[in-house]
Amino acid sequence: MKYVIILTLFILTLTSALSAQTMDRLSRDALLALREERYEEAISLAQRVQDGLDPENSSGYFEITLTKIRALIPLSRYQEALNEAQQLLRIDSKDARLIQILGEIYYHLGRGSDALPYLMDYVAYNPTGEAIGQTYYYMGEIYLLRGSYQQAEMALSTAVYHNPQSDKWWSRLGYAREQAATLLVGSERIYMLNSAKNAYERVLQLNPSNNEAKSRIAVLQRSLR
Repeated sequence: MKYVIILTLFILTLTSALSAQTMDRLSRDALLALREERYEEAISLAQRVQDGLDPENSSGYFEITLTKIRALIPLSRYQEALNEAQQLLRIDSKDARLIQILGEIYYHLGRGSDALPYLMDYVAYNPTGEAIGQTYYYMGEIYLLRGSYQQAEMALSTAVYHNPQSDKWWSRLGYAREQAATLLVGSERIYMLNSAKNAYERVLQLNPSNNEAKSRIAVLQRSLR
């Protein structure tokens, strides 16, 4: 009997180890699929890992769910991503990656009032974080929708500082500066209009075929005469 018990325990331990190895492999495969933009595959692999883990007693569950959420967002499956993210809040509400991703999801859902607190928390506590440029861009777009043009200008200026290669972001900054100029007078207005023109000129450096930027530069040149 003693040997049967020992053998049983050995088999159970071995099975558990093999299961852990399988979970690790699937987790790595899911992350690789995400990086290679094979989003559906990443979601499927992540789900298999989730099904084999206890959400309450596994750090691996948190990580694989983040991978799944990041695969859902590019597919515009925002509500599913939100549902998953809200589950993670109960595990670790202070995780910077989760805070940023919640802001991003709410932004895509058109819920700027819900997005902004998360985005602001992320930039406050992670000023050099991996997603800092994207986060400031989302903030800028939310401020534009609110008509808070000076705040939008500051947010988008910071976004292009962190990612100067996005012609789209420079274009939105140009627009924000044009709108901010309407709130100013005198030399401050002239300065902001010149700054808007500079932003559109940067768009053309990155994307010479951008006709909208060409049009806005022509309008601004007339305004500045």
